[in-house]
Parts: sequence; structure tokens; C-alpha cells
Amino acid sequence: MSSSAAHSPSGASTTLSRGAACLPCRRRKTRCDGHKPVCGQCIGRSSPADCEYTDGSHMTRSQMLEENIAILEARIRELEHPDETTPSVRLRNPHTAGVQNTAVTPQHRGGDTQALVDAFLRHASQVGFFLNRTRFLNLLTRAQGTRGPVLDALRSIILTWGSAMSASDRLRGQEATYLQDAIQRVSGSVFASNSLNFDQDVILMIQAEVLLATYFFSIGRPLEGRYHCAAAVTLVTSCRLNSVGINASQESSAALTISLADPLDAVEAGERINAFWVAYLLDKIWAVASNFDPAIPQDDVSSMSVDTPWPLTMTAYERGDVPPTIPGSHTIATFLAGGVPDSTVDGASGLALRAMAAALYERANHLVSRLESTAQPGEALLSEFLALDTLITRFMPRIGHGPNNSSLPDGTRDLLVTRTLACAARVELHLKFAEGTSASRQKCLAAAAAAVAALNGVNVEALGYIDPIMAILWFNISQVMLLELRRLQSGGRRNGQWDGIMNSLNGVLAAMSMFAPTCPLMQSKMLQIQQLMAGL
Repeated sequence: MSSSAAHSPSGASTTLSRGAACLPCRRRKTRCDGHKPVCGQCIGRSSPADCEYTDGSHMTRSQMLEENIAILEARIRELEHPDETTPSVRLRNPHTAGVQNTAVTPQHRGGDTQALVDAFLRHASQVGFFLNRTRFLNLLTRAQGTRGPVLDALRSIILTWGSAMSASDRLRGQEATYLQDAIQRVSGSVFASNSLNFDQDVILMIQAEVLLATYFFSIGRPLEGRYHCAAAVTLVTSCRLNSVGINASQESSAALTISLADPLDAVEAGERINAFWVAYLLDKIWAVASNFDPAIPQDDVSSMSVDTPWPLTMTAYERGDVPPTIPGSHTIATFLAGGVPDSTVDGASGLALRAMAAALYERANHLVSRLESTAQPGEALLSEFLALDTLITRFMPRIGHGPNNSSLPDGTRDLLVTRTLACAARVELHLKFAEGTSASRQKCLAAAAAAVAALNGVNVEALGYIDPIMAILWFNISQVMLLELRRLQSGGRRNGQWDGIMNSLNGVLAAMSMFAPTCPLMQSKMLQIQQLMAGL
């Protein structure tokens, strides 16, 4: 990358460059004077609030609204016509082939429900479950008719996941039926909370939206995944969970505010902290993976500050530990600025480490988008690039140092996902420049090698299920290796390096094949890699 100085125009231009007009003038095809924040045309039309400019790298308020309307319309079409396939985004699920997509409530055999819940709980941390398990199971054992619509909706989503994760062909065959029941219950429970349990219902609804979003992403339906992810983010920000523990009377940038009573104990406080970070994590990683703007904006360029402390383990909350919340601490912005000491990273929980890696992953994507949209990046932008690269370098070896990780039941999976996500962040930062810059190519290769090393240190067969984002991350890691193979091929050098990369690629494919039967997205990405390898 070159370090050319930023170009500054010497004077105002009477003719706007292409794409520089405000959105209303573009739609009306009228001449725009480009004045900011409101152009003369919008003032003359008495519609200054409609005047918006975009540089193409971010969505404006109206664009976001239009997209949300499109998502909602797609959801309505799906509910009205459940037998129709969603065009271009639906992948074939091997477990639901031949199963009619009905809207009836699933019929359970004796023991089915417990088997499905058990199957889900074995892998719950991989799909965004953040509630205290003991308390949740106590809620779930309530008699039918006493659970309430929100808990019933969450229960249906868990049964959907349990079916997808089950080792039983019969239970897997019911996945589509459970899903349809879950969709209808979630749609009907949004405004049906029992006021006596309102605070609890809000947290349960966040959990339901997170699990449903992750499910849709996992089966290759990103539009619906984004819809439910946005719903989860709307709930956490409306409840001000981005600033847990700070006076609820302070101003909020959310369009809707929900006032929750103070948590009764450390476990309730911990569930709220974890709810925010799981929603944050979901939003950031799938925004990059699915190529859409995250619902939670960059902390340093928005009015929505993240002051919620890094999450602890549920065991810590059960001991009565609650991390202090400091107003103005800017948890994410401080981390991305390199202001978090290594000792904090070393002692972080698995969820905290994954959230940190997600912040690096999304920031790398955001920064590369800015660099690509700038013909001559200035020194400030290049310095930002180097600082982020340094931060990723500093973060990667700290993963897994803390005492909180090895003792967790899901510790092995959590560390594998976090290490791979950190490697993918480095790839995201350098891949666009790898063909033209040797340093970026070498850093991509080193990141890919680190991701493969992390995989080689794990007994994949014992994991059972893994976070669906790994389908995207392993695909991106494989792209680095495929690019290097093409480079070697073009130079006529099929040597030991070629063999080593092919072995690494086959190792990634072998891991993906373990999870493909229960994750359609993993199956799809695995097939794409195989097709690319066949073309070498």
C-alpha cells in the first residue's frame, strides 16, 4: 500500500461529481447544489429532514428504513405462503428434505421434548445461548398454559435447534415443522408479554431472536437472519443494555426505550450483560459474512456508546461477581484503540474474547471498505490500518491464556472459534492487497497457517457442533491458500510448499465435512471450496 498524501481540492466546484448529490435530488433528477447539511433544493421543497448524503460505504437513514421494509415484506410473504421457497437465499437442508412445511404444532412422543432440549444444551453456547441454564430449565418445566407466549416461543426455537442437532433421524425429520411453529410463535409473542413478568420476557425475547437469527444464518437464509438479528439488537439497545448499570434516566439514542427494573441478583445482571454481548457478536460477524451494514454502528462515530463491561462466565455471576460499569468507558472503542492491557485479555471469559475478536473482524472489514473508496488514502487512514494490524498481532497470542477458558465445558470449541475469528480478522485486513503487496500476502498466509494450526490441535470429531460462522471463516481461510496455490501454479512451482498447502486445505475440508450434515451453510461452503480446488 502506498502512503500518498490525501488530496484536498483547492476550491469549490460548481459542478458536483457523480454521486455527490443528495438522495432526494437524485431520485427527482433535479440539480443539487451539494450544500450540507441541507441543500437548497430540499430547503425550497420545505423538506430539510429528507436531505441525506451518502458516500456509498454506509447506508443512510432512509436506505436502512427501505431495507427494513423489504425485510418485513419478505417475512410477511413467508408467513402468508409458507410452502413457497425463498428465492436465491434458501439452501437445501439435508435433514428436512421431503418434510412438508406445515404450520401445525408439532406432535411430541413421550421423551421427545427432553431429548431435543438435551441435544440443544450440549451445543447451546455455539448458537448464542446466554441465559443461566438452571434457571432457564426451571422456567421450561412449567406446565403448558402457564409459561406465557414469549417462553413458549423460545421453547419452540430450542426444539428447532434440538432437532437440527439431534442424532435421531426421526427427530431431525421434524425440523421444518418445529421451525414453522417457532416462526409463528415468535411473530405472535412480540407484543404479548405478561406485564407481571415483563423484564424477564424482554430478556427471553432477546434470546429467542438471537437463536432464530443464528438458525437462519446457519441454513443459508441471511435475509431472515438479518431480520431477527436486527430485532435482537433493537431490543438490547432499547433496554440500554449497551450501558448496563448506568442510570436508566439518561438520554438514549434508541428510537424506542424500554425501562427494566434493577436486576434482582448477580445472575440476572450477568444475563443482561451477556445478552448485549451475544447480540453485538451476532451483529458484527454476520454483517461481515453477509455483506451488510451492522445494526450496531461504530462506537466512535455514533451517538450510541458501548459502556457495558466485558462479560464474565456464568459461574462467576453465580458466585455473585458483577463487573463494574463505568460511564464513558467506551468498552469497544477503548479496546480498538489499544487501551486494554494484556492482563485484561488474558483473564477474559470465552464470550469476552470472542466479542473482542468480532470487533477486530468487523473493524478490519470497515477499514478496508474506507481504503477502497479513497483514491489517495491520507496518513491518518494508513496509520489506522497499521494500528489495527498491530492490535491483531498483539491480540492473537493472548487467546486462551486466562483461567476462565480451559475449565469451561465448551472451552475447546470457544477457543477454536475465537482463534479462527482472529485469524480471519487479519485476512480481512490484508486479503484485498495480497496480490499487489508481498507483506500483505505473507500476513494472509501466516494467518491461514495459524488457523490451520488451531484446527489441528483439536479433536474435531468430539465437538459435535460448532458455531455456524466457522463455515464462512474456514471458507475465507481456504481462499488464502487457494490464491497461493494459483500463484505457485502460474510460476510452475508444484513443490513441497504446494503439497503442504494442499494438506492444509484437505484438513480444513475434513473438519467442514464433520459439521456439514447438521449445518447446511457449512455444506454449501465446503462444496464451493471443493469446486475451486477442482479448477486448479
